[in-house]
Amino acid sequence: MARITEDWIDLLVIRKMINFKDFQGMAQRKPINRRVLCSNMSALTNLVSDEESNF
Repeated sequence: MARITEDWIDLLVIRKMINFKDFQGMAQRKPINRRVLCSNMSALTNLVSDEESNF
């Protein structure tokens, strides 16, 4: 459910219907931290996938 909410927020920000900076501090930090975590995990997944294809 949280992921769906974040996707909606992203969409509304992209369409300039809301401003992300209007949210309070923690409401800004949590999705940003989650994006960083997902990005890091994606990089690790790609690393593992690349190694497997070499064998």
